[in-house]
Amino acid sequence: MKGTVIQVGDGRGFVIATKEARYVVTAAHCLPNLPPADPAAYTQDRTYRDFLGPLGGRRDVWAECVFANPVADLAVLAQPDGQELSDRADAYDKLIEAATPFTVGKLQSPRRPRGLPGDPASSDAQMLSLDGEWFACRITSFGLVLWVEAAAQPIKGGMSGSPIILPDGGAVGVLCTGDQRDDGANAPLDTGTGGPNPMLFDQLPAWLARANSHASSGEPTPSVQTGAGGMPRSLRRQRLALAGLANV
Repeated sequence: MKGTVIQVGDGRGFVIATKEARYVVTAAHCLPNLPPADPAAYTQDRTYRDFLGPLGGRRDVWAECVFANPVADLAVLAQPDGQELSDRADAYDKLIEAATPFTVGKLQSPRRPRGLPGDPASSDAQMLSLDGEWFACRITSFGLVLWVEAAAQPIKGGMSGSPIILPDGGAVGVLCTGDQRDDGANAPLDTGTGGPNPMLFDQLPAWLARANSHASSGEPTPSVQTGAGGMPRSLRRQRLALAGLANV
């Protein structure tokens, strides 16, 4: 079953869930700016105003960035701080709870000896057009990234942050890059190929990938206390402790 894609800035994102919280996955370049590299940064330094909304609708929902990898072009957004921004947190919950979460899929590939990457794996897949139609493509994994080819429709600007999904509906990657060619008149043409795009299972933060795996498989998940933004409280305390601001 396919999940829900939403508007994230000028791009897109999609919802994944753990047993404790729901998150929005998107491309890092869809963020207006990256959050500071400071675990003790103020909430407002990593919170984006009027940033989320339904596809084709108004963007008036705030979100907090809890993970960003500019190299992989991957970011994860969560509920704003429920204490400092309670009304904004409620608006986030209203939007995200109405969405259907995607499960995180994984391409299966032959394994090489320990320490070496697996052989490339290929699969049929689908992406969501700007018109809201799912269309077919082919994907191949190389290391931690996916390449898209033979797409039935062009990859266009505005599709960034969309999920790349497997035939079973699991989100395996995030669309970040589309190739362009020149028509001879210095006008770039969108094509049906693109990459590299991050693979979710390998590039999501471990605390989220593991929890999502438990949630989607029906396996029992250990009890985890969450803090502001839905991040596991134990992880948040560890980060604050490194800055000398909390006891663990």
